[in-house]
Amino acid sequence: MTSLMCWTGVDQRRNSSLYLASDSRISTPTGGWNAGRKLFACKFSPDVLGYCGEAFFPTTVLGQIAESIDLGLLYGPEDSLTIRLNRIIETLQNSLVDYFYENVRFDVIYGSRSGSEMESNFHVVLISCREKQIQWRILPTPEKSDLVLVIGSGKDSVNKSVYNWRDSDAAGTSRMFFSAFWDAVESGDDPRTAGPPQLVGIYRKGPAKTFGIIYNGGRFINGHSLGNEIQTDAVKWHNELFEICDGNSKLRKPTAQLQPRPLNLE
Repeated sequence: MTSLMCWTGVDQRRNSSLYLASDSRISTPTGGWNAGRKLFACKFSPDVLGYCGEAFFPTTVLGQIAESIDLGLLYGPEDSLTIRLNRIIETLQNSLVDYFYENVRFDVIYGSRSGSEMESNFHVVLISCREKQIQWRILPTPEKSDLVLVIGSGKDSVNKSVYNWRDSDAAGTSRMFFSAFWDAVESGDDPRTAGPPQLVGIYRKGPAKTFGIIYNGGRFINGHSLGNEIQTDAVKWHNELFEICDGNSKLRKPTAQLQPRPLNLE
């Protein structure tokens, strides 16, 4: 299973961002692996996808869907949410027809944006598959920085952590939600949630973003540990406090806002 969270960020004017965060653990009957990819951000389109549940099918097919979107094969930049969603669901259904496991169960959070800048609107859809039958529903997006939903085996742990952070001086900020999620992953409350957090997002303009994570002194992207010989300026890096970090030093950038852990957390 996993822990998967979606939230919106709002500035002084209106909704400004949409994020997905997940852990990296793939659980098996004999243990697990803490480097499994669970989030996908399109490189040329404002679309993000994340999953929980069975790992093999969604890891494979969501990657194929994201690449097809980037290639312009599923839909165009001006197509409506209805068209985008229908094409994604059709692709999932076609891939399920010959899938070898009948009792496949997983959930997908699909995040997207229509329009851009001050004309932008963010959309979140929950897609569920049970025994090869797909259902979906469009979720309301808050008009303030707030959770959209949390799903997965670690749902209770994440909600508990978010509740704890809501009483802090970081309440109502994106850093609150990400740090609360990080705390839940690190707590070990859910044995099927572990490993480095993953983060993708959408802003008011431009394509979706994949963020690098500074975790336990290392650099990670989509749950994957990166070595030293990398182009660290290719992505934006965040630590457990959602501070913007230098990919080389792995420390908060000198020009980035200091975001200390609130003292009034339990």
